[in-house]
Amino acid sequence: MRHLPDKLRAFSQPRTTDGAAFPPENFASSVRPILQPCVSQRSADLQGDHRPLRSGHPVITGRSGKTLDVLQETDRGSFVVRLTNSGDQPAIVRASYDGRARQGRGQPRCLGRSIQPLALAAATLEVVASHVRYIGNKRKLIPFIREGLQRLGIEGRTACDPFAGTASVARFLKGHGYSVVTGDIMSFSFALQWAYVVVDRIPRFRRLPLEIASAADPLGSTLAHLNALEPRHDFIFEHYSPEGSAGVKHGRRYFTPKNAARIDAIRRRIWEWREAGHLDDDEHYILIAALLEAADRVANTTGVYAAYVKSWQPNAARPLRLRRPNLETDTGRRCRAFQRDALDIVRAQESFDLLYLDPPYNSRQYAGYYHIPEIIAEGWFAETPKLRGKTGLPEDGNKRSDWSRRGRCERAFAQLVGAAPCRHILMSYNSEGIISERCIEAVLRERGQADSYRRLELPYKRYRSDRDSATRRYKGDRVTERLYYVRVE
Repeated sequence: MRHLPDKLRAFSQPRTTDGAAFPPENFASSVRPILQPCVSQRSADLQGDHRPLRSGHPVITGRSGKTLDVLQETDRGSFVVRLTNSGDQPAIVRASYDGRARQGRGQPRCLGRSIQPLALAAATLEVVASHVRYIGNKRKLIPFIREGLQRLGIEGRTACDPFAGTASVARFLKGHGYSVVTGDIMSFSFALQWAYVVVDRIPRFRRLPLEIASAADPLGSTLAHLNALEPRHDFIFEHYSPEGSAGVKHGRRYFTPKNAARIDAIRRRIWEWREAGHLDDDEHYILIAALLEAADRVANTTGVYAAYVKSWQPNAARPLRLRRPNLETDTGRRCRAFQRDALDIVRAQESFDLLYLDPPYNSRQYAGYYHIPEIIAEGWFAETPKLRGKTGLPEDGNKRSDWSRRGRCERAFAQLVGAAPCRHILMSYNSEGIISERCIEAVLRERGQADSYRRLELPYKRYRSDRDSATRRYKGDRVTERLYYVRVE
């Protein structure tokens, strides 16, 4: 662990005698020396071209081989930074100025090649990355959500996110002082929730072989051990690569044979360790999350697993490699994760401050769009999944959601909102969602203080997993992302 220079502490001190906000004249120049010490030696420094966005704010792009660093200023004194180290995991980091923040909220620290969240008086860095391609993933909308919390005056210490998905928002809330209860019906989501929200200390892997547990960096040593395993022809190879028995029969090309065999070897070793009692929950789900992200990076898909690409994409040809997850640790906050229906999660909670809702927007059942990450998360060791069809779908009857059914989603929404013992309700949705805006407004106004109801909007690029075709045409390339809010008490 390395600490940032002392000058960061100086930068974090208020510079006015009356406590007013003091945005530096050139905040980009001020945060560059703060960010630079956290960047791997293989990264470019935060120097380079200055070019305006449409809004007129500067973008600073550093250039150094395969490294891309972007520092993007917004109109509210904040920046979004993408730090990509060649051969390592990208860290998408938000740097923001907050004149209202108090001193002493945290120590600056940098773990490995990733910037960890910092909580300082004037300058804050927070990791907002999520590394699994996912319909409705809010990673890129974190700045919009953060701004919404500020504009709407939402404050609190406890939150519930029952549609956690890749856990991007739950992780963000944890980093902003909330103890978060998360949930989802999908097993792979549960693994990501546990790794990125529940885990609060870097595990030591003390029950693994001595050469791993005694290493200076046990997590890094564990990942290196798994990366070095000999490939194994097992379930993923047989069913989802073109050289497996079922893969040949159905022509499936989700993974190259080598990458499928790597997934098989790593997943089996994790299972063996778990069965032998060598991994606790934190360690187990961190490794599962790392494998899910690694598999997704080399999956021969366009972002969902409902279909595979017939020819190999460049990302699919790269060798699968586990990378260190950017964990949100040392917050001191107790968070919990559940794999169950959203209504059951909310009903089981005592009073909490914020209910954040991000339900499915459309009628796609996630169990059919992410069946391979689900199989990787659950494993195939206790019971071999029964697959069907060209894409190898398992049985998923218990994971089909009313929230993705037009005839049932509005009733489910009203039930959930009515059951939540919370002070604030904030809902992410977009202009093409299957729950009507009239229903959303009516339900929220009835549940809370009617005059507190608000709707915030952000034009946004549409998520597209494929191109227009004779059988499918998108309405356009833009949608409107919305935040709906009501104060309950």
